[in-house]
Amino acid sequence: MSVERKIEQVFDSLSPSQKKAAYFLTKDIRQAAVLPAKKMGELAGVSEATVHRLAQTLGFEGYAALQSELQSQFLQARPVQRLLETAQEEQATWLDELFAQDIDNLRETAALKQEAKVEEAVRLLLGAERTYTAGWRAGLAVTAPLAYIMHYMLGQARLVPQGEAAEYAAHFRPGDVLLVSGFPRYCQTTRHLTEAAKEKGARIVALTDSPVSPFAKLADVYLLAATRSRGFLDSYVAPLALANALIKKMAQLDLERVKRNMVEMERKFRMFETESSGWTGPNGKGTTK
Repeated sequence: MSVERKIEQVFDSLSPSQKKAAYFLTKDIRQAAVLPAKKMGELAGVSEATVHRLAQTLGFEGYAALQSELQSQFLQARPVQRLLETAQEEQATWLDELFAQDIDNLRETAALKQEAKVEEAVRLLLGAERTYTAGWRAGLAVTAPLAYIMHYMLGQARLVPQGEAAEYAAHFRPGDVLLVSGFPRYCQTTRHLTEAAKEKGARIVALTDSPVSPFAKLADVYLLAATRSRGFLDSYVAPLALANALIKKMAQLDLERVKRNMVEMERKFRMFETESSGWTGPNGKGTTK
């Protein structure tokens, strides 16, 4: 069983300080795999003793055993990573550094090996009577294109407007699926909507950053993405990559349905584009594209 899964199972029973250490660990497993317990405690805002107690609570003999497990999960490619970092140091610019961080987020997200969970999430979405997406502020970078593309592919997906969250919350029902984007600072409106959907019997798919995030705990299926940034805002490159993975898997699992909807959608595009352009063609009889 992975360390993240162990943390997820015991998280509710942890002390407040142990929860802080566990959250730090799930957010930055690569650092936890190499940091001394004292330094990890400082970064997490807890004591060194708390870090050792957390390791024991997770079933390890001590922090060293926990680190050994983390290293076996995530550090196999570390020599290659060091080589890349060394090469980047020589001529690094701020733009190089920004792209390098996004690449690191993508690499870390890919290392989680979430293929089975992506398929599970997609099967929920394909089987839904009604599909909704929610996640505002910066989360719209993920949910807005997802809603559009899923509607284009499946013919039934809707982005919940933030100003109408209460109205939508009242009308969820079993058979619905809500896909949420939930990253720090964990939008409370998105959380309340997710809780309402869950209470109404809808299924929840969450894109989030940690197995102990509030959205992971509400979800039937959650997918994790790293969002660290060298700027002042989080990076949504890895969450968007996960969204692309969902889209690709939808096409693989229900090709005929997707093809049928896309053919009809393209036919409508041509009709509306021709009408709105005002172009009647060289002979005055209209044209199609």
